[in-house]
Amino acid sequence: MEPLTRQALLRNATAQISKAGNYSTKAFNLVNLMVDPIGGATNLLRLQTMVSSGAVGSIQGPTFSCPEPAVKCTWDEFDTIAACASYTNTTNTVEEDCQTTRHDTYDNTTCTFTFPEGKPADLIVLRYANNTQLQWLGTSQSCALEGAYLGCGISPNFLNGVRVTDWGQVDDYEMFSYEAFTITLNWCIRTYHSVTASPAGIQTLNYTSSPLVYSNRSIAFPDTDPSNIIAAYHEFYSNASAQYFNMTFRSLFLLSYVNGLFVRELNNHDAQNPGLNSGLSEFLYYTDLSNLTANLEETLTNQIRNSSPGDNLDGEMWPGQAFYQETYWHVHWPWVVLPIAEAVITIILLGVTIIFSRKQPLFKSSPLALLFHPLEGYKEKRFVHEMQGNGVSKLQDLAKDIRVEFKEDEDACSVRIKPFITTLPRRLTSTRGKSQNQSPAKGHDVTPPPETHQTKPEKKTMEQLDEELRLKMSGIAGDGGESGVEYEDGKPVAMKRSVKDNMFRYI
Repeated sequence: MEPLTRQALLRNATAQISKAGNYSTKAFNLVNLMVDPIGGATNLLRLQTMVSSGAVGSIQGPTFSCPEPAVKCTWDEFDTIAACASYTNTTNTVEEDCQTTRHDTYDNTTCTFTFPEGKPADLIVLRYANNTQLQWLGTSQSCALEGAYLGCGISPNFLNGVRVTDWGQVDDYEMFSYEAFTITLNWCIRTYHSVTASPAGIQTLNYTSSPLVYSNRSIAFPDTDPSNIIAAYHEFYSNASAQYFNMTFRSLFLLSYVNGLFVRELNNHDAQNPGLNSGLSEFLYYTDLSNLTANLEETLTNQIRNSSPGDNLDGEMWPGQAFYQETYWHVHWPWVVLPIAEAVITIILLGVTIIFSRKQPLFKSSPLALLFHPLEGYKEKRFVHEMQGNGVSKLQDLAKDIRVEFKEDEDACSVRIKPFITTLPRRLTSTRGKSQNQSPAKGHDVTPPPETHQTKPEKKTMEQLDEELRLKMSGIAGDGGESGVEYEDGKPVAMKRSVKDNMFRYI
């Protein structure tokens, strides 16, 4: 059995993440601009700021909530309106056409680059008598359905551009090196799956993208005229998810608006001193266009999904599940046999011990146990020797006359058990003919009387036993016994009356 942890569902909390089933822009909302011009302008500036920050890699993520004490949150598969972007290096597919027009004071050389999709981009070189103006970057914006109904709002938007890397010889500006590119923005649906997060942030965010197709149908707001295309939602359909999604008329032009922010020119660029022409033009000339495209896609998608902060008045939160860590015990059931077997064997052993020792007396507080070890002051294991052939019952009778006490050693470092015999021990009748004159202990001048089985001696009280011991010890103390004791008025005293009367002599 060992403690493990697992993730349990948190019942009283719900995880949430932003998604967009409908899109109604804040930045281009005509009603907001008319009712609250400052608020509407603020939303537009906030959108521009988010796009600029995202272009350089500072991307605002989707809004989500994974409340503590949850340690992990998950969401089921869901779909959301998104922006899809792609970058294509078209250097080998563009068609270049340079034409020079001569004027009285200058020559104008215009190089036009025709792309597979979208409008052409131009580069212009102006040559004066004293100097030459070179254009290092040229871009153009267009869409697939230019001029059609809803046009750029429902079709792919293109940002075509040319970046000159080397203009070549001063006298021949038609021999130069360049890089042509196309950035395409389009509406799509993102299907998210296996999305996980923690309170600290989103951990996995896997998705697949599929095109969003205009269904050529509009849905009116409540109490509005469906023929009013500005006030209506326009319906789109996803073949991959088989769902319908709606966007307001002004929301459709978000992509073309963003492409328009990057339509820039860079003239008289000094490669040795970058930064002379600040802003998006310089950034667009130097940046990695592939990373720029990916950053724009992520930034626009999150602005569409998020409500606050974000650009979608109709943003919603998709519910998920929150999990927390729970400790539990994992039982390895085969190992349970071990403690069960140990308990059974212990019970059996206890039963066998009880059966074999049921007729034996219990030691309890009896000094019987002391007879199995030689006490200090005895030269041999006398009592154990006498026990042989007489049984435990005889030994227990002998133990009744044994008293012991705890005393310190000479060095006062330990305590030993010493015999304190209060009565003469009764000798056991030895079946092996032991000598009746054997002394019970060293230093004790006592001779045990012969054992008789006719009359049982009366048990003496503790006062009688102590008095006998005092009398015996006074005879062997070496100070003359009673004759060495000073008496006064028939009672033993330590000091006579004459000494007491002259205590100063003592002092």
